[in-house]
Amino acid sequence: MKFLIKDLSRLTGLSPARIRKWQERFQILAPVQGENGYHYYDNDDLRILLSLQERLAAGQRLKSIISLSREELLSSQVLFRDEEWSLLNAISRSEFRTLEGHFNNALESYSLPQWIRKSVHPAVMLTGEAWSKGILSVADEHAFSHWLRGYILSRVEWLQSNQTPLWLVTSFPGDEHELGALLHYARLLYYRVPVRFCGMLPEEHLIKELQKEQYRSVSVSVVIPRKREEIERLRNRIKEETGVRHVHFGGYGYKRTLSLKD
Repeated sequence: MKFLIKDLSRLTGLSPARIRKWQERFQILAPVQGENGYHYYDNDDLRILLSLQERLAAGQRLKSIISLSREELLSSQVLFRDEEWSLLNAISRSEFRTLEGHFNNALESYSLPQWIRKSVHPAVMLTGEAWSKGILSVADEHAFSHWLRGYILSRVEWLQSNQTPLWLVTSFPGDEHELGALLHYARLLYYRVPVRFCGMLPEEHLIKELQKEQYRSVSVSVVIPRKREEIERLRNRIKEETGVRHVHFGGYGYKRTLSLKD
């Protein structure tokens, strides 16, 4: 993967001026000048900048960090593969045509459930990890999530039917991360389940919706880990106040909750 200095700046949060200054003073990067006169940086250059940032954040002095070789700086940062950096670069630049081409190509090779498991879900997890490391901003993550939501709906609309929905897919009340619920909804559509996706609803509105007679099942996506008591309280309330008897919880947050010791 080749990066311009503006790409390095976007992915690291460092200003182009600082990157140039470090390169001029310490020769830590190895850009290659193209025929157009621009300097191009590679994945190793990006990893070195991220390694340098991590060491500075840990309290190391810049002078001691710069004394390390490129190999030592690289060995401390094993982040993403080249194809993942390519995807992150497109996300950071909101290159939605590039992203659409990426997912369309994958969809041609897989069934819908395989596509979700092997292409879309890894991209969502990659975005979250890049955000947690400060490589993507909140704005980058939100822009991608909003685009991906619309894109997925456009890819599954042909599966929608006029049947009365018997299954509701939602997110845990107060948890605005809806992509996990949306991916589950897409899988159910693929298997011809009469299902409705409503995103996140406040608890009172969720209960009111489930009190409609047709619903038999509800899936609740949990991205932000919750206390077990919160999950069980919602499960019991749904069963006590609605006609729904099959209440399913899933998602990263739910798995995380189950893994925590009481």
